Amino acid sequence: MFIYKCDLPTNNSLGEITQTLGITGVKKLVFQSNKNLSFALVKHHLDDFENLKSLSLTNNNVSYADKDLLAGLVNLTDLNLRDNNLHQVTGFFNYTPGLQFLELEDNALQSIEPGTFDNLKNLTFLNLSVNHLTDPRSGIFDELVALRELDLNTNDMVRLPEYIFAKLKNLDVLNLSENNFTNLPRNLLQNNTKLRNFTLFDNKRNMTTLPDAFFANLTKLEMLKLKRNGFVTLPEDLFWGCTSLININLEQNYLRTLPRYIFRDL
Repeated sequence: MFIYKCDLPTNNSLGEITQTLGITGVKKLVFQSNKNLSFALVKHHLDDFENLKSLSLTNNNVSYADKDLLAGLVNLTDLNLRDNNLHQVTGFFNYTPGLQFLELEDNALQSIEPGTFDNLKNLTFLNLSVNHLTDPRSGIFDELVALRELDLNTNDMVRLPEYIFAKLKNLDVLNLSENNFTNLPRNLLQNNTKLRNFTLFDNKRNMTTLPDAFFANLTKLEMLKLKRNGFVTLPEDLFWGCTSLININLEQNYLRTLPRYIFRDL
């Protein structure tokens, strides 16, 4: 069900309107008004969608949404909230334990409160890119035990806690591009043994180097995109033990030489 450039109903739910049109059992709803729906979109509007699995509310300029907005959507697996103006999402996902796909790109999030994602144990995809995250707290991703893809590119992050990704045992794809790092913790990825694709390019500050053995022994790692980060030197053991690595992009850094045995295990 696609609803574009329409105002929210005053007294009826969107579910009641679809039923009036003879449409029942809706599994996918896309509502895009292209207007400012902050404080206007409430739980009532999403009543009568018991079968809904996919919900898209993109480009509605929502800066605030009630914590119980999704309370009636017990079967929801895909949620797309990109291109809004959300400042916080604390408590917003308490009613959606079945979520597998969560899109939060291009909002106004400055921080993620502890516990925000703790109910999302089935989530496999999380996009937090193009927000204003600066200093994410340790533990915010710990309960995302099924997560396979995490995108944090184009934020304002200056540092990461050393074990912020440690509980993400199934993580396959990670993007940290276009942030403000000057360095990264040595053990940041040590527990992500299923990591296959890592992207870090166009960092907004020169990083000059990476920690010793930063990618070492990630035996599933295949793709590394590391261009335009201001690297001057790299440690010799950076890729040791990365026996599956097939593509490394280091273009447009400031590297003049590389250690003799940096590619020893490739």
